[in-house]
Amino acid sequence: RNNYQAYCTNFNGVKLNLIDKLIYSYFVSWSKTTNKIYPSLSKLSKIFGVSVSTVQRSLDVLLKSNMVAVSKENENKNSKTYYHVLKLNTQNKTSHLISLDDLEENVPF
Repeated sequence: RNNYQAYCTNFNGVKLNLIDKLIYSYFVSWSKTTNKIYPSLSKLSKIFGVSVSTVQRSLDVLLKSNMVAVSKENENKNSKTYYHVLKLNTQNKTSHLISLDDLEENVPF
C-alpha cells in the first residue's frame, strides 16, 4: 500500500476534493483573461478525465461554497451558462493533512 497524503480543504463548511479544486483552478486561470467562463459539462469532463456527473457534482460544491457563481444568458435562441469566480473569504477556510490510504473507499473516482 502506498502512503499518499493530501490536504483536505473546507470553504464555508463545504469539503472540497481534488476535482473540485482542479475545476476551480481552471476557472481562475480563465478569469484572468475574461469574466465569462462557459465550458460545457462534457468539455470539463474530457479535460479532467471524469464523468459528466462528477463535473456537475463539483460545480454544485463550488456553488455551495461560494467559490463560483453561475449566470445564464440567451443568445440567438441558445442558452449559455457562464461561471464567475468569486473572491474567496479565507477566514472560513480550514485545511488539514489526511492520509489517502484512510480514504480509499470514499474516493469519488
